Amino acid sequence: MASAAIPKAREIWVVDRSSWESALKKENVDPEYAKKVLEFHRLATLVFKNPENPTPSTKSVPQSPIEPELLAEEGPISFYYARNPRVSNHIWVVLNRPVDDLSEVTADEAVALRIGVNRIQKILKEQLSIPNAVILQRSHSIPLPGRYVVEIIPTHPDSPHVLDLHDKVECNNYVYRHSLSNQLPGPSREERAKEVAFWKELLAKTKSEPLVDLPPRPIQDWEQRQTRIDTGKLAVLNWIHETLAAQGVPVERIADPSVKFPVASLTEKKGCSFCRSDVIDSQKVLETEHSYLLVNYKSSMPGLQFLIIPKRHAPLSNELSEAETRDMHNLAQRLCRVLEEKTGSKNITMYQQDGPAVGQTTPHAHLHLRPKTASLLRFLFFSVNFDQERTMTKEEMRVVCEEFGKLLAQD
Repeated sequence: MASAAIPKAREIWVVDRSSWESALKKENVDPEYAKKVLEFHRLATLVFKNPENPTPSTKSVPQSPIEPELLAEEGPISFYYARNPRVSNHIWVVLNRPVDDLSEVTADEAVALRIGVNRIQKILKEQLSIPNAVILQRSHSIPLPGRYVVEIIPTHPDSPHVLDLHDKVECNNYVYRHSLSNQLPGPSREERAKEVAFWKELLAKTKSEPLVDLPPRPIQDWEQRQTRIDTGKLAVLNWIHETLAAQGVPVERIADPSVKFPVASLTEKKGCSFCRSDVIDSQKVLETEHSYLLVNYKSSMPGLQFLIIPKRHAPLSNELSEAETRDMHNLAQRLCRVLEEKTGSKNITMYQQDGPAVGQTTPHAHLHLRPKTASLLRFLFFSVNFDQERTMTKEEMRVVCEEFGKLLAQD
């Protein structure tokens, strides 16, 4: 292990080669690619050992459940404080009608849900100075059986205006696996009780506002500040370790105290690529009256992850009109049916990163849609190596656009 041939990394991972390779190949991950990603980012150096006396795997202790709490009812929707909230002020907007599948949600109900989400976002921004949040829903609702739920997940209270990469990784963990870790714990029961009282009071005092038609916003770049980049990568490393342990692959982790990482930060200017005709022309699957369906040019699931965007330039989703909301809802329903039939997955994740502090990299509202990942390990290695991963070629995107265009025409 002390050999000079081993690159300096944050940790040394001692693992049985056979178990390591078997687990990765089962999830369609090249073991050599995984090894290079860990070493390139100086996260871990692999040392293979004999399978005798393997290190016992560890399992995280599940959190005791905290049930959702009703905050207010308003017409067709209700507001709940989330079950096991990921962060403070994690709120659900829930349909009152007993339906838990997107295919059964009417356009009128989609508008009511959007109005409810906007109300929560306005309170977050004006009362709590939290301007950005992830808006999460699924083709088949998971959080509350028999009820369709849209979740509003704000940024971590410690970093409401900056993209904290550690927080983003934790949010991805929740979005893609609907699970919580203890790395960034949510609010305590005492804090939750205070927040529930706060939200009940505010929702009793405020009213929802109808969606309105707005002119296209001027196209302006925005600034995205990123912090704790190295800590975010370590959070992914912990996630990889946890996933391997769950598959029976024990990893002995040895930290190298001599390896020091600076507190990495980055500031970038973000322009609107979705208002460029060349981007639309190369990624467009389908065009409707108010929306475009685009293939995501860079994904751990190439050809199976898509974006729905309004034609009109609107930086955030709370600026969508009623007509745009209805149109995008209808398009999401159609795509979910096609994805479910093609992949066999009944769990299509749909989310919007509303603002640069939660990871929105293009200042134009867009809805991500992707099937539940069949390969969590592939997604994790792809995430930590995102900047080095290749994009789809124009020809590859053209083939996907043609295929899904035909499937949607038959829907």
